Amino acid sequence: MMTKQLLITNKHFFIALALSLSLFVFKGIQYAIIGSFVPMIFILSILLLFFFTFKRSIKSALKAIKFWAILLIFWAIARLTIQILFYVTPNITETHIRDQFTLIQNIISIFVILLGIYLIKNRSNLVNNSA
Repeated sequence: MMTKQLLITNKHFFIALALSLSLFVFKGIQYAIIGSFVPMIFILSILLLFFFTFKRSIKSALKAIKFWAILLIFWAIARLTIQILFYVTPNITETHIRDQFTLIQNIISIFVILLGIYLIKNRSNLVNNSA
């Protein structure tokens, strides 16, 4: 029995998925340059997950997309929560920590939440396009 593979033909969905992944690839490269390979290992494992699930079946690919979108939303909410904690406890003097939570980073976190929501809401439309 041959299973169908997921082929993303919706350009907007493909761009949203690629953008969400590329944000973390870029972050992984940044951290790898300074000697921390954990973020790169994380995003490479997510990319491998997508590679294998997209080849396996449509159902598993849709589950992988949902998993990734939920991770995106949780990550962005955690970043915004930490930013709020900085306002509550202003005595954190570590500048390298504060530099990770600028206005631009907060805007990116909000954008990532919206990307996650878009991926969750529109992943079921992919089945109609690939059938």
